Amino acid sequence: MQAKGIPPKVVNDFLKTYGMGRVGKAKATMGYFKDYGLSDKALQTIGRGFNAETIEIIQNTYMRSKVFYSGTDTDLILILFKQAGSSGAASTLSNSLITLGNSGIVPSAFGEYGIISSISGMSPAVTALSTGITPALMKKLFGFGIRPTDYDGYGIVGADSAETVAEALGNIKFTRAYVNTLKSISDDFASTLSKYDLTIEEFDAVRLTRYEFLNATAEEITNTFNTERELAGEEFADKPDLLAQKLRLIDDEYNIVMKQRQVLQNLTPEQRLTKYESLIALRNAYEAPDSDTLIIKCLSIDDAYNFLKENEAYGTIGGYVLKAGDTKAINTYDDLMATLRLDYINNPFERTPSKNFVEILYKTDKANKITIPIEEGDPWPCTNKGFLANVNGEIVPEYYSPRLEPSVGEMYLVDGITGERTLIAVFDNSSGVERFIPINGSYWTEDLVKILKGE
Repeated sequence: MQAKGIPPKVVNDFLKTYGMGRVGKAKATMGYFKDYGLSDKALQTIGRGFNAETIEIIQNTYMRSKVFYSGTDTDLILILFKQAGSSGAASTLSNSLITLGNSGIVPSAFGEYGIISSISGMSPAVTALSTGITPALMKKLFGFGIRPTDYDGYGIVGADSAETVAEALGNIKFTRAYVNTLKSISDDFASTLSKYDLTIEEFDAVRLTRYEFLNATAEEITNTFNTERELAGEEFADKPDLLAQKLRLIDDEYNIVMKQRQVLQNLTPEQRLTKYESLIALRNAYEAPDSDTLIIKCLSIDDAYNFLKENEAYGTIGGYVLKAGDTKAINTYDDLMATLRLDYINNPFERTPSKNFVEILYKTDKANKITIPIEEGDPWPCTNKGFLANVNGEIVPEYYSPRLEPSVGEMYLVDGITGERTLIAVFDNSSGVERFIPINGSYWTEDLVKILKGE
C-alpha cells in the first residue's frame, strides 16, 4: 500500500517520525490507516503526535480488533494513547481496547457500560469480561449506577455475583426518590401548629427546654448546669475524652435553653405550661406507625456489623427510630449529626473517620409496639418530648421501638461525604433465616469494617 491521496504535510510528518531509512514502512502504515477510513486530521495527529513504536501499537490495535472503529472512536482512541505516554502503557491500553472491542464495546459506547475512558478506568471492565460478566450484564449493572470500577465494592467477582447484585437492585423498593414521596410532619406544619395555638417559635422553645426549666429563673438554670458540670468532672475524672464530650453537651443544652428563654419570657407561667401541654397533645396526635409505615434506623459501621456478620447476626431492630418520610433532609454525615443529634456520649459515629454510616429502611407487622418517648428521663440531646433536639430547622418526631423483626427491609451504606447510598443487604424472613443478607453474598468481616470506617 502506498500513501496515495494523503496530504503532503501528513506524509512529511510520518517520514520525520519514521526516518528516511524507513520510508516504505511509513508509507505502508499511512496507507493502512487511509484505507481503514481515518480522516486526514486523524492521520496528522498520529504522524505528528506519536513515535514510530506507538504508531505500530495503534495500528496493531486496529488490525486485531474485530469491530470497526468510527471517526468518533478514533478520536477517543488517540486521546487515550496520548494519555498513555510510554510504550508500556500504550501496549496495555491496546490490549484493553482489543479485548473490549472484540466483545463489541467501542470507545464511543463506553458510557453505556459505565466504563471510564482511561487506562485505569478500562481495566476493571476488561477484568470483568475475563470473569464471565457479559457486556449485556455490564450494561444492566450500570443501569443501577454500578460502574466496573465499583464492582469490588459490591463484591462482584464474576457472572454469578453480578447476576445476584443485579437481581437485588432490580427489586429495590426504598429508593431516595421513593422516600421523598412519603408524607412528612413538615408538610403544612404551620397549619398543624395553629390548631394547637402554637407558633413555631413557641414550639421550638418548649421542645428544647426541660420541663423543670419552663418557669425557672436564669439563675436557677445556671446553677443547675454548673452542678452538672461538676458532677461530670467527677464521673469522668479519669476519662478526658468522655469528659470533653459531656461538657460539650452540657454547654450545648445550656446555650440553647438560655436562647429559648427569650421566647418564654414573653409568656406567663401559666401560658408556658399550657404551651407544653399543647406540644405534647400535638405529638400524641401525630399519626402512629402501622404495618405499612416505612421506618428508618441509622447505624454506625460498627453496629451494622452485628447485622451483617456471618454468624449470630441480629435479626431484629430496636431503639430510637423515625418515620422515613420525616428524614428527607438527611443525606450526609453532617446532616445525620445535625438532624438526628447522634452526638451523645461515647457514640460510635464519632469513631468513624470515613464518616460512612448505614441506613436500615424497613416495615414491621408489630408496629403497634412502637411508642413515643415522652418524659423518659434520657439525657440531652434527648428532649423527652417525642421530638429530636435539632436546631437546623427540621421537625423530626422520634419513636422508641422494642426489638422487632422486619416484614421487609433494605440496608444501605451511605457515603457520609457525598451522600451516595448503596444497597448492601435485604431482609430475608423466610423460615429459618430471618436476617439481613448481603446482596453480593459476602458477609461482613472485622477487616471490612475497618476499611469502611477508614481506619
